[in-house]
Amino acid sequence: MSKSGSIPRRGAIPQLHRCCDSQYKDILDQGRAADAGAEGFRLGPKAPVDTPIQDSKKSGAGLFLVTLLFGVPSIIAFGCAFASSHTRWYPSSALWFIYEASRYVAYVGIAVSVGMIVTVAIQRSISRKYIAWMGFSVAATVVILWCAARILIRP
Repeated sequence: MSKSGSIPRRGAIPQLHRCCDSQYKDILDQGRAADAGAEGFRLGPKAPVDTPIQDSKKSGAGLFLVTLLFGVPSIIAFGCAFASSHTRWYPSSALWFIYEASRYVAYVGIAVSVGMIVTVAIQRSISRKYIAWMGFSVAATVVILWCAARILIRP
């Protein structure tokens, strides 16, 4: 503000301390040069205002590993079925229990994995590559579980 109490005119430099006065003038001069066009200071071509911005997708490696983790009980069921049908040294009641428990846990894992795949496919939150790998791992889990059931039928 000026001494008379009125509002200073546009572009007027307010009174500062002597130590800050020259720094303020330099900053103000740089701002005026930038406002005047500053043709020499250009970073690149101007982007149109209506350019769509795409959100980055997550890679999906974590969800793929979770899907593989849900497939582990089917591998355990396959191992128990194989061991109980081809060897006589293991007590079959324990292997039968582990086979049955892991088979039911594998059914739940398959259902959860399919639900997770459908959810991320609808939301498009991860790349299609990982959705495909997740689908292949669920298919492999189903095949392994089917093979475990076939081994016990024909020992």
